[in-house]
Amino acid sequence: MFKMLFEVLSQKSLMIQAAQRADEALERSRTLSEAAFAALLDGTKPSQDLYELDRQINEDEITVRRMVLEHLAANPMGDLSAGVVLISTIIDIERVGDYAKNVYEQAERLGMPWPDRDGFREVRGLVEEMNGVFRDTAASVHAGDREQARAAMDRQYALNQDCEKLLDELCDATELTAREVVVLALTIRFVKRMGAHLSNLASSVVNPFD
Repeated sequence: MFKMLFEVLSQKSLMIQAAQRADEALERSRTLSEAAFAALLDGTKPSQDLYELDRQINEDEITVRRMVLEHLAANPMGDLSAGVVLISTIIDIERVGDYAKNVYEQAERLGMPWPDRDGFREVRGLVEEMNGVFRDTAASVHAGDREQARAAMDRQYALNQDCEKLLDELCDATELTAREVVVLALTIRFVKRMGAHLSNLASSVVNPFD
């Protein structure tokens, strides 16, 4: 999608800057997500300040929206579809970053290394699938690859079903502490919400505005 926008807007500096900034924000969001899950599941210390990375993504959203609105104010009859795509896209990217930050905070809430037993193993599998969906979505959005985007949406749908199934199983868990149930449930919830926003991004490639 970003590749297509670059081509369409190659002569319009403000809008192309907005598209480039959104592309950079998506990569920042992916970096934040992978680092947050690594910290939670493996105890890996992030190589950079994840709260600062989240702040940068928030600034990306503000900047992209401002660039788009400034461009459309000066050119009210031109590039409206591209502007709508960019604003919608940057909102989803920012939300993914927010949920990734929430994931990172679960490591402190758990207060111990991620266990290797029932419940925790299943959530680790969800996270591994999430990381794959994120990589495929980011690649498809950057390149405008509809087939890859459609496949990412299909994977996200299956991931969503797995999240719901595991949440139902947690309701009947008796061998877990209250703290463990809270952390597992929140992590599953964040995975599900991140997947939903990634699906929105992929859908903008599969079913783009004209």
